[in-house]
Amino acid sequence: MLSKKILILVFCSLSSFFSHAFFNFRMDGFGGEKIENAKISLSPSEVVVGEPCDIVIEFEVSKKATIEGLQVAGLPEMDNEILEYTAQGFENLADGVSTNAQNTIKRFALPLRFNSAYSNVLNVIVGGNIGKRVERRGFSQSSFSSFNKRLNPLEVVVSPLPEEGRPESFNGSVGKSFTLTGEMNPKEVHPGDLVTITYEVAYDGYLPKGVAPKIEGMGEGFTAYELKEKEGALKGRRAWTQIVVPKTSSLTNSISFSLEYFDISKKAYTKCEHRLSPLKFISDKTATTENTAVIVNDSQEDGTVLISSTNAPPVKIYFAPKETSPVLQVVPSTKPMRILQTFGKWQRVESDGAIGWILIELNRNKTRKTKAEK
Repeated sequence: MLSKKILILVFCSLSSFFSHAFFNFRMDGFGGEKIENAKISLSPSEVVVGEPCDIVIEFEVSKKATIEGLQVAGLPEMDNEILEYTAQGFENLADGVSTNAQNTIKRFALPLRFNSAYSNVLNVIVGGNIGKRVERRGFSQSSFSSFNKRLNPLEVVVSPLPEEGRPESFNGSVGKSFTLTGEMNPKEVHPGDLVTITYEVAYDGYLPKGVAPKIEGMGEGFTAYELKEKEGALKGRRAWTQIVVPKTSSLTNSISFSLEYFDISKKAYTKCEHRLSPLKFISDKTATTENTAVIVNDSQEDGTVLISSTNAPPVKIYFAPKETSPVLQVVPSTKPMRILQTFGKWQRVESDGAIGWILIELNRNKTRKTKAEK
């Protein structure tokens, strides 16, 4: 009986050992690695309001060393009026080169942006774990120890944007580049047709919330409705949509839109602009369905725009953008529909009972419910 207990104990001990080895166990306090040197800096060192920058922490360690679980104390707290941290935490940068051939420079960056002028000396303490991983006989073993390090004082000075040359319409946009694009759909219309304009900007920098491009050249020849910003934009991109109605086929003017920003590479204010191609009119006759008599109700709780007109026939929703395609649903003209996509003379819509395609030429006067963001 005693020998059986001993065998069970030995088996459990071996199982525990191999389990720890297999799952990359760590032995705190026995890493044998240490930080030779550490420093903190701001990159770039000279920053203006709105310019993206990084707090960079560097550690000189042996080439076998690994640093994990960084924690810092002494950084300013996030305040949207003063600064914003634009990432969840520290990001790994490429290793730097040490003057000691046996060492390397481990570099970490914390992205942030100052939204107002700032001046302070930061006294930062950084903590974490340092160690190394070793492969032995097919098993991965790691050993780490914790550390705390007081870094060099960091003077941070964020300069306000210059007053000289600042345009009256400047809205606080700052960056290296801003590019505008846009389009009108449909491009071939009758007077009175509904047209959706999409304005887009791609930027490397900072574009304040609520800022939109300045639209020019619309003139009295268009009935224009509210500009709506699209949701869910990718980082560095924003887009807006606007519904307009051309009143006459004699329109030859082009709509343009622009955005003014401070170029941090040139250290000067500049303006980007884009001009839309003019509409092409199929005829000079106003749409027989009287699309010019639209009613826009912006009071919808979900932010949608309700567009309606009179004397409209029932609307056929097709399975595909072809008149030979099966008809999924026939709805009254007063039935709200959400526009999902425009494809030539077709629009993909969503009603309560179906998602399909409608022919614009046959349904110009349809009642439609659309998000101006889409």
